[in-house]
Amino acid sequence: FSGKSTEIEIERMKQQIEGGVDFADAAKEHSQCPSGRDGGSLGEFGPGQMVPEFDQVVFSGELGRVHGPVKTEFGFHLIEITSRNGEQAKSQAKSCPLGHECALNASICPQCGHQFA
Repeated sequence: FSGKSTEIEIERMKQQIEGGVDFADAAKEHSQCPSGRDGGSLGEFGPGQMVPEFDQVVFSGELGRVHGPVKTEFGFHLIEITSRNGEQAKSQAKSCPLGHECALNASICPQCGHQFA
């Protein structure tokens, strides 16, 4: 659930979702992101495949709740973590010299800029 809405508008939407509005329905109606058509679903992804602000929430946030507003270069977002497969994420990740988890196919660490050979 994302877009160029203000932080206050996103916070209001979060309260509505916490009050019973379905996340997917809200995303379809209000999200300005292409994933809004799919109810805000981003599918499965591993560490380093999204912007660092997403990784921080998705790979450490509590399952089954809505997180945010999360600010990225693309605007403010609400993130609903419906599932997480820790083993799969680890197998699809590699670490840079500073210990950041990066996608297995990453050529550059998105957090520090380390270039993989």
